[in-house]
Amino acid sequence: MNIPSNATMALRPRQTVSSRQKESSNTLFASKKTGHAKTVKIYIKESFIQRDQSLVNPAITNKTIMHSFEIGGRAYKAICGEGADEYVRSLFQDQDDDISFVAKDQNDREYEYHPPVAWGKRFIKWISQGESYCTTSEDNKNQQSSCHQFEHFLHCGVNRFSVKKVMTCYNDTVVNDIKTVKPFSYLNLSDTYTQEWIHSMTYIGSGFCIGKFGAGGPIAIQTVENSLLHWCNKDCESPRSITLRTGLLYAGFRS
Repeated sequence: MNIPSNATMALRPRQTVSSRQKESSNTLFASKKTGHAKTVKIYIKESFIQRDQSLVNPAITNKTIMHSFEIGGRAYKAICGEGADEYVRSLFQDQDDDISFVAKDQNDREYEYHPPVAWGKRFIKWISQGESYCTTSEDNKNQQSSCHQFEHFLHCGVNRFSVKKVMTCYNDTVVNDIKTVKPFSYLNLSDTYTQEWIHSMTYIGSGFCIGKFGAGGPIAIQTVENSLLHWCNKDCESPRSITLRTGLLYAGFRS
């Protein structure tokens, strides 16, 4: 699994911590109001295969390769996007607590990725309280948010959405090599020919991404490679062409 060559500042090997990092960390925590702030780590673990029968064509079985993960010593295959996770909520006792993701490279070395503060706070809110506390629909109060709205919430703070309005991004760039993408960048998959948006997600680092699997679906971790493979083949008798892009999301309404 490749480590992004341009992500040195975002990578924090657990084995060593430089004096500059220590100084920066001490300065950061000295400015906090309490001494209880901590980082809750999400450890990305082994891969597993999930198979689901296609709703479009019952003759097709979709195969999805995802990675399990561990939060606070508890194992997860995915996190339900609808309701609150009381256990995850219990891990965050202080308003200054934050979150990080720990991934291993192919040499079994661990790297810790810290998201931007705003992204991390919104992610914590979503998984600890549930999507009903984070987003609302303008079209139907029972409408559940999709992967696109999940990303708009994380990256822009959008908490009101409409299924009738097209979600947009700008300055989008085709990604030919994931090593050129910075950790916690927004990614989207689209049909190469029709330009239809298929899936939205966030790049974590070390080749991993995290996203929501459709309206009412769970939040799960994959490699970018397996995400592309999944959506190229989903509900298809033969693979379709998909383009991977990165860009900045249009904010719309803010929380």
